[in-house]
Amino acid sequence: MYVLCKNSVSFYIYKHMAMRYLIAFILVALSFNSFGQINPNFNPDYDGNSFIDISDLLGFLSAFGSPWDNVDEIMGCTYSYAVEYNPLATVDDGSCTLYIDCACVLNGSSLLDECGVCDGSGPSYTCWDGDLVCGESDCTALPEFSPTVNIMLAELMGESASSLTYTMTQDIGESEIFSSSVVSDLGSFNLSGLLVGDVIGSGILYLELYAGNFYIASNLVVSNINNGYYTVFNYVTASTSPAYSVGDIAGGFVISNSESGISIYTEVPEDEDFIAEAYYMSLTFDDLFVNPQGGPVLFTSTLTAELGDVDVQEFIFDIIPIAACGNLVSHDGYDYTTVQIGDQCWFAENCRYMPEASDFNTGSETVPYYYVYGYEGADVEAAKATENYSTYGVLYNWPAVMSEGICPSDWHIPSDDEWTQLTDFLGGVSVGGGKMKETGYEHWVSPNTGATNSSDFTGLPGGFRYSGGFFNIGYYGYWWSSTESGSYSWLRLLSYYYDTVLQGDYSQANGVSARCVRD
Repeated sequence: MYVLCKNSVSFYIYKHMAMRYLIAFILVALSFNSFGQINPNFNPDYDGNSFIDISDLLGFLSAFGSPWDNVDEIMGCTYSYAVEYNPLATVDDGSCTLYIDCACVLNGSSLLDECGVCDGSGPSYTCWDGDLVCGESDCTALPEFSPTVNIMLAELMGESASSLTYTMTQDIGESEIFSSSVVSDLGSFNLSGLLVGDVIGSGILYLELYAGNFYIASNLVVSNINNGYYTVFNYVTASTSPAYSVGDIAGGFVISNSESGISIYTEVPEDEDFIAEAYYMSLTFDDLFVNPQGGPVLFTSTLTAELGDVDVQEFIFDIIPIAACGNLVSHDGYDYTTVQIGDQCWFAENCRYMPEASDFNTGSETVPYYYVYGYEGADVEAAKATENYSTYGVLYNWPAVMSEGICPSDWHIPSDDEWTQLTDFLGGVSVGGGKMKETGYEHWVSPNTGATNSSDFTGLPGGFRYSGGFFNIGYYGYWWSSTESGSYSWLRLLSYYYDTVLQGDYSQANGVSARCVRD
């Protein structure tokens, strides 16, 4: 089809104008009389339609003889605006190629498609949801992409291992997520020693679907290790979803350490509907993140939607710098000296925390009791004024040593394993005692065998409280651990006569000394 407007200049117009000039020339020639003069009354527009064409020629010729014989049928294109128009044809044979006018109308019928394009093919622009429309502006608005993200660190002390938790929530109708990335500018994952099959944390997923609400719990299991990249799969441990059974894999991701911090990355398989259901998910890495020494650490979460939207959220944690071991640590109004022994930082003197002064005649395996060697009263300040309190500190039953307040924040009573770590560093229990005992005889009874105090632990013979009395000051020093042994609890003992470290389990009602070790 061709569009032909009245004011257009086309081959069609030039062709028909040439035809009209030819017909006009013939008519003018015929207007001469026998004397070679032009008839002044001659009008070549024989039919008076303002056009000089073949019909005017035929009409004029009819004046010179019998009327034009039009009985014979001549087949051809009779539509004057068609390319194939035959002015001699009397019967249209359907061979015309017709033109569309400027209003996109052909023979009275509009050829505009639904997009307003003349003789167009209709909607051809593909929207994000697959719909065909006339143009981008006709597409349905992109779904919202505003996921709720949170990152949590369980521990904020410098250089300490911390559990790291990442959570994300999306509402129904939001754009689905294609990829997720979490990076930090400091800190690291403790990946040394990890093996395929190790469980490094747990995951939770709550789904709100048209079919119902579902819960899926999983373990985070190392499934592949390749050049510092650890692939972790969510192995289902519990599920109310018909799509997942215990033991199935419900997603996965890759963790690694970068030059500056950590990286967690995953891509979600596309399902081509682009629209999310409502859900909440959580991933917790158990004590896997190692804090930097101190200062702010920045975590950046970057989520990319299937439709291209990007959501970036940042989380900053202020890591508390750890004071160098050997500095004083203030607690409950007293400044404790500290000492570094191997990888551990210890109090270099006995604990003095004393919220009350207990009756030395009574004891308990369940109620906290606090004693000062030789003090038999109930006045805390009077007990603290004694020389034994100043030198040896407080004797605690085991419930008292396990109560909050005895150690400062980020310190604790050592476990039995932590005592073993100390003595192993000093060469073992057979020689470690001498390295832990204060030298000389100011506090120890002779012979104070093997005492060098090379560790600067400065163990003193504070004795113990037992069954209504105080015993062994100057001879033995005792220190609780936080580890129970049946109805008893483990402790360590230093002797005036040996340079060994003795391990024993004592009644939790006994009163002995305590030390704190840093977390």
